This record gives sequence, C-alpha cells and structure tokens, in this order.
Amino acid sequence: MNLYIVVEGLAEKKVFPSWIQILNPKLTQVFTLSEVLNNNYLIISGNGYPGYFDHIKDAVATINSTKKFDKLIISIDSEEQTKQEKYEEVLDFLNDKPCDSEIHIIVQHFCLETWLLGNQKVGPRNPKTKELSAYKQFFNVLKEDPERLPDYPNENLNRAQFAFLYLKKMLKEKRMNYTKASPKVVCHKSYFKEIKNRLDKTSHIESFSSFLEAFNF
Repeated sequence: MNLYIVVEGLAEKKVFPSWIQILNPKLTQVFTLSEVLNNNYLIISGNGYPGYFDHIKDAVATINSTKKFDKLIISIDSEEQTKQEKYEEVLDFLNDKPCDSEIHIIVQHFCLETWLLGNQKVGPRNPKTKELSAYKQFFNVLKEDPERLPDYPNENLNRAQFAFLYLKKMLKEKRMNYTKASPKVVCHKSYFKEIKNRLDKTSHIESFSSFLEAFNF
C-alpha cells in the first residue's frame, strides 16, 4: 500500500509522519517518486488555502501517470466552514479530475490545533497567567469539545487563530513550546495517545476519527 498525502500546511507535514508511525509502523516515508516501492508514502504541504488545490491537482496527475499509489489522502482545515461544506468543496474540485487510486479526505475541523487542544493532560487546570485564565473562563477545553471553540472577540481572533494561541499559551505553562515551524512537542506518542483517548472517551474532536481511519489498516 503506497500513499500520496497532501496536507494543509507546514505543521501537518512535520507532525503527521510521527503519528503515522504510531498508527501504522509498516509504512515508511520517502521523499522522491523513485523511492516509492512498497508500503511507502510521500507527504506534500499544500501551503494552505487555496494553494492546496494546485497540489491536489498535481497529486492526481502524478498518481495517474506513475501507477505507484494506492491511495490519495487529503487533509485540510475547515477554517470558517462546516466540516461538511469543506468536504463537499474538495469533492467538487475533484469531480472532473478522475483519480486511479482511492481517495480519502480528512477535514480537520477546524484546524490541527483543535485536535491538539484535546490533550487533557496538558490542559489548563490552574492557569498561571491572566491570558490563559481568561481563555479558560471563556471556553474550557478540558470539559468542552475543542471543535466547538468559538471566535474570541476580546482579541479580535477567529476560531482558528484562537485555537493556535490557546494551545501555545497552554503548552507554555507546561514549559513546552509549540509553533507551526517547530511542533515537535505534539509529535510524541504520549501526546498522540491523549488525543485519541479524548475522542474514544468523550466523542469530542470527532473529525480526528478520519485521520485514524486513513492510516489504521
């Protein structure tokens, strides 16, 4: 089984290989088409919306021309749309682009950081800063589904921006640093396990189930 993966941005390109290794250790990442043999995957950053549509188009063309890939996996943020709206948008884009492989669409609702906020072990139980205390009072990600996180008008943040800052401040209190360019702290097996536990126990961050389905075979 060989996979061609197009992801939303830089953070996913760095985080997903670690998570894939946890879910399916028989898969090996490669970096060029010539290396693709058996149980390999290529992962490409789509550089966000709308740039990832060009990368999806290129992925379909590569899959059809090389005959090396069994599955195209697309993972993108819903941002301000519903999960279903974003899913249908991608389907519409693919409608006139027949692909020789199976296609699996993962809609991160509404961004990667939404999933990452699901780790209750690093959640803000007793915030030390006024900022994080205010965030928790406004929306407590320990108890409420991070996928229901709203915009944060106090700082003029949309929900994706709010999720990023919430996560960054939450991890900083645990002496961990998270940026999209350096997301290593969330790559560890223990962090991944807590996200999965949140889904399994509460049905929160439901869109994360699509990630598990894509790679757990």
